[in-house]
Amino acid sequence: MNTSREKNDPLESKSRALEEQMAASEKNSRERLDKFEQATARLKEENTYRRFFDTSAEAMLSLYDGYFIDCNESCVRMLRAKNKKEVFRLHPWEVSPPFQPDGRASEEKANEMIALAVKSGSHCFEWVHRRMDGEDFPVEVFLTAVTIDGKAMFNSTWREITDRKAAEAELARYREHLEELVEIKTEEITAELKKHEQLEHDIRQILDASGDAIRVIDCDFNIIYANNALARLKKTSLDNLIGKKCHEVIPEKLCFTGNCSLKRILGNGKTFSMEECMETDDGRTETFLVRVEPHTDSDGKIIGAIKSYRDTTEEKQIQKVAEENAQHKGRIEMSNNLLHDIGNAMTGISAYILKPQVEKDWAEIKSMHQLAELFASKKQEMISALGEKKQHALEDFIQALIDSLEKRHADSTVFNEKIAAAVGHVCSVLDLQRHYMREKASPLATKINLSTIINDAWVMYSDNLEKRKIDVRFNSPDGNLSISGDQTRLIRVFLNIIKNSYEAFDQKEPEEKRKLEIDIIRDNENRNVRVLFRDNAVGFDEETGRNLFTRGFTTKDSGTGIGLHESRSIIESHNGTITMQSDGINTGTLTTVTLPLFTNGKDKTA
Repeated sequence: MNTSREKNDPLESKSRALEEQMAASEKNSRERLDKFEQATARLKEENTYRRFFDTSAEAMLSLYDGYFIDCNESCVRMLRAKNKKEVFRLHPWEVSPPFQPDGRASEEKANEMIALAVKSGSHCFEWVHRRMDGEDFPVEVFLTAVTIDGKAMFNSTWREITDRKAAEAELARYREHLEELVEIKTEEITAELKKHEQLEHDIRQILDASGDAIRVIDCDFNIIYANNALARLKKTSLDNLIGKKCHEVIPEKLCFTGNCSLKRILGNGKTFSMEECMETDDGRTETFLVRVEPHTDSDGKIIGAIKSYRDTTEEKQIQKVAEENAQHKGRIEMSNNLLHDIGNAMTGISAYILKPQVEKDWAEIKSMHQLAELFASKKQEMISALGEKKQHALEDFIQALIDSLEKRHADSTVFNEKIAAAVGHVCSVLDLQRHYMREKASPLATKINLSTIINDAWVMYSDNLEKRKIDVRFNSPDGNLSISGDQTRLIRVFLNIIKNSYEAFDQKEPEEKRKLEIDIIRDNENRNVRVLFRDNAVGFDEETGRNLFTRGFTTKDSGTGIGLHESRSIIESHNGTITMQSDGINTGTLTTVTLPLFTNGKDKTA
């Protein structure tokens, strides 16, 4: 038995060894099968991801160690690259502009975004990339971090948001425009409210300042408005009037009768007037004209009555005085008409005298100069024809004629100026007499367009201005601005000012462009208008300035010293002022004429 067991032992050992080898081989096969299956599954998974990566419509890239190591075709198209290789081994900031929209450097900000993805595992942000052809475009970046062999690898997805950014920009512009519209509308509404508030305030202020006492009554006999004049008339305060029944605080004889003012208005809606005698706050009995008219809403419906009280005592007194003095006024009017006719005759003479003053150059003198120039240009021909002695005699004769004509012209000009000054003086005296003989209403209340008469004065001297190469600028913002006055006398003032200005240029060398500026400035606060004549001519010193308006004072060789004195008299008779200012010799002159604006209440014909 032992021998047989021993014989069989090697077989058993081999069998066990074989079994063990088979088991080990089976285990190895199973492990290799498992690894193969795992590898097959991973490969399938990787192939699936790769197909997803390559066919994705969104641009996808792999970033490792700061470089792009892979990308799909969508990324190639987005960057407008030739192929994937053109993208590989590029840093993110190398396909970006140097700076991002927030002003930060792209390289610095890209490293920060990568660091945030490492810290959080993923990070989403907006970025501006640059295509290979240089065009910048906005994208939304999804950056996911994966650690491989201790190093971070990133999967980056780009989604172009150009349309979204354009829509956001358009929305921002629309929102900004909407905010501007809201702001403008708010300002308009605020301004309109202020206008309404100011209008209401102005109306109340005007009514309170009115000499007429006013009250407004509603359909229930309540006083809903009263002004200060009514409170003074009734010797009470506004608080004791507004909100009270009219018959309680201001009882009248017609209250509770069919002729009650409110009942009459509600009955027929017609305005009516009547006279009432009332006791004033100082105990006097005065006569008042009472006017009652309907108070309506915006639709024209009668909602009460407006009652005003106007003291007519003074008017009646004035009417009485007017009747008593009617005969005296008739005599004054007759005298005034006579002076008016004389003044019109003198105005015609003045206009006739002004004409030769405007025509500074005689045609005869000009013709003689042209003849002298012709003979001078044909001197040799004249000597050949007449001989040198006769030619010289002819030249001397022509020059003598020119000298004689120029002397006659100068004498005539001086003579006419003296006559014009004398006529002007007579006109001034007549105007003063007319003013004295008339009523308190100004005789100079004829409506005159100021721009028109200044323009007329300028045109009359346009030849003299052009000859001296003076650039005239006339600024009149309000072409319909009117004053009260005598048109003939005022235009004489403006002619004198313009004449003084252009003659002042004759005393100064033409160092710079000659200018005369005429500006009309309206002063609504003071109810007047200023006319400024500003030139850059010779000007005058301080001592001369003190004497300019003195009668007989003149700075001209042929002057009479009457022009400025007369001009001031004319302007002052129009309740205005005239001044002349200069900073010294060769600094120019500023002449300012101030006149009151035209008042409709004084619209009478001179």
